[in-house]
Amino acid sequence: MPLPLPVVLLAVLLAAATGSAIADAELSSRIDTIEQLHHERPWQESQAAIDALRADGLDGATPDQRARLDLMEGRNLVLAGRFDEAMDRLDRVLSRPVGIDLRLRALELAANASGIDQQYALAFNYLYEGLKLLPDARDPGSRAGLLVLAARFHSLAGEQALAMEYISEALAAAEESGDDRTRCFAEQDLVFQQLRVGLADAASESADAMWQSCQESGDPVLQGTGMMAMGAALLEAGRHDEAVGWLERAIAQHRASEFAVGVAESRYYLGRALLAAGDAEGGTRRLLDSVSYFESREDWQSLIELHATLADSFEQRELPGRALDHLRAQFEADRRFNDIQRSLRIAYQQAEFENQRQQQELAMLRQRNQLFELERQAQSSRQKARTVAIVMAAVIGVLLIGLLFRFRADRRRFRRLSERDGLTGLLNHSRFHRAASSAL
Repeated sequence: MPLPLPVVLLAVLLAAATGSAIADAELSSRIDTIEQLHHERPWQESQAAIDALRADGLDGATPDQRARLDLMEGRNLVLAGRFDEAMDRLDRVLSRPVGIDLRLRALELAANASGIDQQYALAFNYLYEGLKLLPDARDPGSRAGLLVLAARFHSLAGEQALAMEYISEALAAAEESGDDRTRCFAEQDLVFQQLRVGLADAASESADAMWQSCQESGDPVLQGTGMMAMGAALLEAGRHDEAVGWLERAIAQHRASEFAVGVAESRYYLGRALLAAGDAEGGTRRLLDSVSYFESREDWQSLIELHATLADSFEQRELPGRALDHLRAQFEADRRFNDIQRSLRIAYQQAEFENQRQQQELAMLRQRNQLFELERQAQSSRQKARTVAIVMAAVIGVLLIGLLFRFRADRRRFRRLSERDGLTGLLNHSRFHRAASSAL
């Protein structure tokens, strides 16, 4: 017996709904797996999984799922040094209606990528846009990441006190998150911030706690940067041999992750550590290997320290010509860095001015809203007062009319009582005389 048409249609709809649920569950599961790869394996593996997922189609993906993929791909492109492509991915996320925590992560990564690429005005714009969203963010990990970046940028802009406030807030948010990756990231920045202001002993103590979090994070990039931070802290603390071991491990880890920036920075610290440990040949070679990379990145601050260290090394080895070449390069890097520092400071001041202007506009808007609310309340009060007055006037009018009718009824009753005998009801003598007079 054939099924009725409505039953057939209902069966088709149920089958379609079931198939969609399976597809959605599979897509969500694949994205979760890619995120795990992204955090625990070299970036090439997560990128291969993203490419495979895109090839299979993302027709049923939600805006948040697409944003999660774009964020991972953007980070992979930053690690590969392809900053323009990374910014395209991140701007694509920011142009969509995604959740606040995803938007905060996109702004953090965009600011970080812009800062690495030395586009400081753009970096501060992304940063301050993210800081405005912090009060509404639910994920403490997202808050911690942006606060770490705020500490880093304000430190570069010369605002060390403000940077320490931001890093303290970042550490509190990281602790609240309970996530080892977030703690590792925040504690790394604390170590470098302490080294930047000359607190070598405090940095060495912070590095021990930082490394514990980085080990448990399972993220190879963070682990490599943690090794570098540990080596840098030990170098400044005068424990040169230990620093060499940590920095060699950091280089190996960054190479395995193909994180070029991490390899170059770790090699720079390793060169300094080898020189301090007495290996002039090995230290000089590694510092010279780092020069070309920092020049290609136009990282003038690193080049200042790099050329100064090389100049001292060649002077101690009685090679004045080469020492003079590096001194000249140091002066040129110092000049270029001052230009960058001025532009960074201007970018910070412009962003701070714009932020203050927006805060003032927001405060004025709130005051205007308060005035409108007060005016509305006053108008409502006036309206209520008019209504009460009208009601009272109506009540008084009704009462007066009632009293008038009562007065007239009483007047007629009293007149009747005054003209008739109370016992018989007959007219009394006064009324009789008036009636008789009128009749006559």
